[in-house]
Amino acid sequence: MTAPAGPSETSPDTLRPHARLIAFSLICAFLSAPGQTFFIAVFTAPVAASIGLGPGAMGALYMAATLGAAAILPFAGSWIDRLDLRLYAALALACFVMAGATGALGAGLGFLLLRLTGQGLMTHVAMTSTVRFFTRVRGRALSIVGLGLPLSEALTPAAALGLIALAGWREAYVVVGVVVLVLALPLLQALIARQPRFNKPVRAAGAEKPSAWAAARMLTGSRHFWLILPLIIFLPFAATGLLFQILPLAEARGWPVGWLGAAFMGFAAGHALGLLVVGRLIDRYGGTRLLPLMNLPTLAALGVLAVSGHPLGLIAFLTAMGMASGLAQSAVSAMWVEVYGVAQAGSVRSFAVMIMVASTAAGPAVLGALLEAGAGPAMIAGLLAASVVAFSGLAALSPAQQQGYTCSR
Repeated sequence: MTAPAGPSETSPDTLRPHARLIAFSLICAFLSAPGQTFFIAVFTAPVAASIGLGPGAMGALYMAATLGAAAILPFAGSWIDRLDLRLYAALALACFVMAGATGALGAGLGFLLLRLTGQGLMTHVAMTSTVRFFTRVRGRALSIVGLGLPLSEALTPAAALGLIALAGWREAYVVVGVVVLVLALPLLQALIARQPRFNKPVRAAGAEKPSAWAAARMLTGSRHFWLILPLIIFLPFAATGLLFQILPLAEARGWPVGWLGAAFMGFAAGHALGLLVVGRLIDRYGGTRLLPLMNLPTLAALGVLAVSGHPLGLIAFLTAMGMASGLAQSAVSAMWVEVYGVAQAGSVRSFAVMIMVASTAAGPAVLGALLEAGAGPAMIAGLLAASVVAFSGLAALSPAQQQGYTCSR
């Protein structure tokens, strides 16, 4: 697993001349918002009231849609290795389908398309195009691009609430779709219109055409994959579950629910800080080496959840969870290309993201079952913390760790 000694034509080692390409990926990351849980959560109550579903049925519908999107993602994501990336820069259709939903079937289809095109493919385009293009400064590029996610966390839920209050939830989805179609898509196309090396595949001469099945065979036959798998699916599982259940957890801990707005701003700030910190660490040590360490902020957050009843504990908890998300986001994206190579980056990452998206569907259900069974915040935090320690230990035993892999391909 040795990397080329110097920069290649298709993988620059500087950021400054490629600001337009960084902007393209950052905007894609920001535009994942319509498919992210923090955005969809703002719509669930009015959607449920409109189509006549209760909270339990809505949760089940959302889980089914998330699992469906996870199953489709490897097949859709592998196209990125063969097609122009701009073809993925449209999720307006998903917004329009959701706006027209009149029953459970329509809402389920809308959720599935939003999760696939927003949370799945837009994030996938942002990260895959970045790791595929940059080499020596891949970590810093990922950190800048990843800022699109905390920026969307800080801005889009409030904007969605304003649109819903002003016009209604259907009209809000129509507005979002129109903005994507009329403003965002032309901007993205303009940013990379004359950048063929960025939006075309990187493949060695004679290399096999990547596919979802090829990626699955490559990953499942790798000892490294099985040792890191528990760790890389743990954070999305835990983070989604904890965020989805934040209201009952806050009430059980005695945290003021009225502070949630400030706490989510802390989550976005922590996310951004994590991205900025991890970028240079990736460039120095490699994302692979950082895997066992990336969940240290998660342990800090779980410690706060276990013992703190102070009102500021809510802000500290979500800020630490945001930092953990920032660290993991870039470290895992860099690790895939370091270990499995640039040419397979799209297919490999899409298969892995399928598994991680599935874990996000399970998180709210598992934590909800624990709460209904009588588990308190301290017990839940203890179980999750023990998992962090065990899974980090497994990741430290991977072959890539033992070989001291530190340089990006």
